[in-house]
Amino acid sequence: MNLDLSRLNSIIVSAIPCAIAPAAPSKPAHRRSDQWPSTRAAHLKAHPFCAATGLMTELEVHHIIPFAWDPELELDPDNLITLTEHASFNAHFWLGHLGDWRSRNPDVVTDAVRMLEKIRKRGYPPLTMVPKKGLP
Repeated sequence: MNLDLSRLNSIIVSAIPCAIAPAAPSKPAHRRSDQWPSTRAAHLKAHPFCAATGLMTELEVHHIIPFAWDPELELDPDNLITLTEHASFNAHFWLGHLGDWRSRNPDVVTDAVRMLEKIRKRGYPPLTMVPKKGLP
């Protein structure tokens, strides 16, 4: 099977309605470790998809326990999960922080797995019902 990942990504993006969640406000700034850029890059290389949506664009590495709450966990790979900040659904803001940058979601990993499972299992009309111009 030859999978066109960019087409798959555009289908996923178009299927996530913008009305689900309004845009996120700006994130608060925090002083990062000098090792953060390399830790972030290594994480994204190992986990190049949003854990909640499967998107490959506008990815952010989310700290399950915010590093501002526990600085010793900033570089811990077990405290990281990849989430998108895509305009149609900012999983980092809504799943990772429950709609408030000062907050955290202790269930972000479970919630992301459940959301991706639902996205992968969502139904579409039979191809006979798809408009002649086809899918996006």
